[in-house]
Amino acid sequence: MDILVDNNLLFESRSETGVLFHMIGALSQYGKVGVTCFGNSIEEAESLYQRTVDTLDHEVGVAKGMGGQAIRFLDRDIPGME
Repeated sequence: MDILVDNNLLFESRSETGVLFHMIGALSQYGKVGVTCFGNSIEEAESLYQRTVDTLDHEVGVAKGMGGQAIRFLDRDIPGME
């Protein structure tokens, strides 16, 4: 929760914008979580989504490899790291 607060990603009821997280119970078992992003426009909602993905990737140690695909530091076969 601190990550979300520190990065201003939580849903704010006054403005009716922000990010709602769901399926949190799947996080520990499957490593997945659901998000729904609310903005005053489609562009704002998409921006919130991208910020959320980028923030979570950063916090769990995900790097971008060649071609822009996500590479987790725990993966064994990282392109370009031979």
